[in-house]
Amino acid sequence: MLLESVLLSALCFGGLVFGAIWLVHHLVAHGSLGWFAGALGGLLGVLAAVWLFVPIALVIAGLFLEPVCRAVERRWYPELPPPQPASLIAQSGDLLVLGLQVLLLSVVAFFLSLIFPGVGHILGWLVTAWAFGRGLFAAVAMRRMIRRQALGRYSANRAPVLL
Repeated sequence: MLLESVLLSALCFGGLVFGAIWLVHHLVAHGSLGWFAGALGGLLGVLAAVWLFVPIALVIAGLFLEPVCRAVERRWYPELPPPQPASLIAQSGDLLVLGLQVLLLSVVAFFLSLIFPGVGHILGWLVTAWAFGRGLFAAVAMRRMIRRQALGRYSANRAPVLL
């Protein structure tokens, strides 16, 4: 699963960079201007890939969440009954809210990193840690409880999840 996750991430980021180069190069005149535009598109694609790493990694982690949870439960908690997950609407709504929060916090961290390079980068890492911890904790918890209960459990364990 780890190898598949890395390969899917590499494909996503490679497609983003090469797509940006191709798109910009073909929208602008050929020659020196086209080469420069393609290089600029590639640079912007790399920057977008860096900023989109967390949301894409969360999506890819979500693809493997169910098989990992089943394997862990089978090995360590065989007495548990089958999961009764929260509704798909509740899970989708939680994912949408988390995605918007991460986007907003990432934009703030980006601008802070331009003004205060050290502080902005640290804030960016904190946003990443919070997003992974909160997102994965809530997704796993919502396999066995409703959204409100899952978020309550997250609130009670916020510090250990962040660490």
